[in-house]
Amino acid sequence: MPIKLFKFVLILFLGVSNLWAINVTPEYIKVGQTSKEEKRSYYVNISNNLSEPIEIIGVINQCGLNLNLPKKRLEPQKSMEAELQFYSGTVPGRFIEQVKIVYKHNDTIKQKIIKVDWFNKPDRFSKIIIPTNRINLGNIQKGAYASFDIEAINAGNAQGEIVIDKGQFDLVISEKNIALSEGGSRFFTIKFLPHEGQEALFFYIDKKDMASERRRIDIIFRQVDGTNISIGTKKEKDGYIFIPVTLEGVQSFGQILSVTDINGRNFEFDSSVIKRGQKTVINLKLPSNVIDRISSLIFKINFQIKND
Repeated sequence: MPIKLFKFVLILFLGVSNLWAINVTPEYIKVGQTSKEEKRSYYVNISNNLSEPIEIIGVINQCGLNLNLPKKRLEPQKSMEAELQFYSGTVPGRFIEQVKIVYKHNDTIKQKIIKVDWFNKPDRFSKIIIPTNRINLGNIQKGAYASFDIEAINAGNAQGEIVIDKGQFDLVISEKNIALSEGGSRFFTIKFLPHEGQEALFFYIDKKDMASERRRIDIIFRQVDGTNISIGTKKEKDGYIFIPVTLEGVQSFGQILSVTDINGRNFEFDSSVIKRGQKTVINLKLPSNVIDRISSLIFKINFQIKND
């Protein structure tokens, strides 16, 4: 058993020694976005970790890269700095190219690789900006739909697009695929009905632009009790217009005292009792000739709550 253990440790040690014969820093260079025919210079450090010299046979440069070595023989425990010349080229798109340093160690030919990553911008491109990744809605009414607006900006010189991924949440989205003209901006609306006890949600925006990034948007809120009022579809009968109005979320019994418009004119209604914690529907009664003369109607409901 002791002999087997010794052999394992020895093999592991030799493997690590061979692996780190030459060390290169950095091994990965992220250039980022570039313009056509752009030139840059980067510097890499090459070191010999062994107790014997290493002979560098040559360098294999892929497109747009040229590594200049100051010398071909690297003494034990010594290092050298080499210049890597970069040229972005003329073709747009993303590129990952390599430089291979070929060297000889223990009569074996080996190589060390440096990777260079860049994105060459086309002449026309879209660049989409989402100004926020977190929205605080504050208090929202429990049991009712809430909504918020998101702005998307295209800072590029070509049309772009965003795609909304609502993920696991039940969101009502005005548009899933939203086109953005060059240099333009748009707001889009998202509605949702929060579950009981829910205080947050999130969704994703996929930017179909030069970067093709995915952006997460977090929405936080606090549900509170309140009264929600909604208006249904009007119906006409016997020269009158009936408009159903629904009240939800009232946590006490109450009574409707009056319904008036902004000029103080009273409207008739068919029920005055507000039920605690239940849906209450009242029908406003208006003469048809009143509706014919106006394009919109603003009214006020005055009601009294009975304390329990």
